[in-house]
Amino acid sequence: MFNSLTHSFRARFTITTVTIVMILTFVLSTFISSFSSEEIKSEIGTSLSQNAYQTSDKLENFMWARSGEVELLSKLSALKNPNNPKKIRELVEQLRASIPFYSWIGFMDPQGDVLASTDGILTGKNLSQRPVYQEALKGHLLVMCMKRSCLQSYCHSRQTDLCDLSI
Repeated sequence: MFNSLTHSFRARFTITTVTIVMILTFVLSTFISSFSSEEIKSEIGTSLSQNAYQTSDKLENFMWARSGEVELLSKLSALKNPNNPKKIRELVEQLRASIPFYSWIGFMDPQGDVLASTDGILTGKNLSQRPVYQEALKGHLLVMCMKRSCLQSYCHSRQTDLCDLSI
């Protein structure tokens, strides 16, 4: 009888110990999993935030440099007296050749007609309804990035966003 009580006690003790260990293992693994998941989400959010800031900063610096180039170009005498569209086209072609970031550079008269442009694209067209022209009349520098542009059909190589600068 003593042997069966001891055997029964050992069995109960073993089952109880195993049950407690299993419950503790489940609770701890659930807690650690939840904690780790939240930590990973936080790390991802921080990383994305830093990437967004760096990208924004790079874009701002890039666009600032481009606007300075356009501002400098606007001061050239050939553009102040637009009597020679051929000379203007040479200038914009030279600018694009030396700084290959530009997809297109155009020079418009006060009515919005493109007098000269790189590769002759949109030369002779009227862009007076475009925001870049309307903002230029106000004397503002406008930087707009858009998926749809009058230049989109000329960008055959890839889908791209185009940014307008005007002075």
